[in-house]
Amino acid sequence: MGPLAPVDQGGPAGILDKNLYKDKPDQLKEVHDMEITVCNNMAQGSLKTGDWTKAVEYADMALRIEPNNAKALWRKASAQKALLGYPEAMATLEKLLQVEPANAAARALLAEVRQLNEKSNRRD
Repeated sequence: MGPLAPVDQGGPAGILDKNLYKDKPDQLKEVHDMEITVCNNMAQGSLKTGDWTKAVEYADMALRIEPNNAKALWRKASAQKALLGYPEAMATLEKLLQVEPANAAARALLAEVRQLNEKSNRRD
């Protein structure tokens, strides 16, 4: 795993390994929310620096905690597109649209990725 392991896998100080929050669901949720924020921010930073593989990894970390996180799905799909993983990007965007059916940016990116996938398939 990358330099940032999820808190439930020994990440930030292995907080959850110590069962400090087993009887504190509100605080546990806060820790998970912070972890999702950090992972999404790392995914965005990776996108900005062109490290597409890391962007997917960080988005996946957030999605392990919250599978329907719209930001993580968007960032993962954007990185998959950049990696030329069009079928994967389409699947991720379709999931995002299940979560947020009115997301116009996701609809537009899905249309773009579908076109790129068709062009790629014609070349093969």
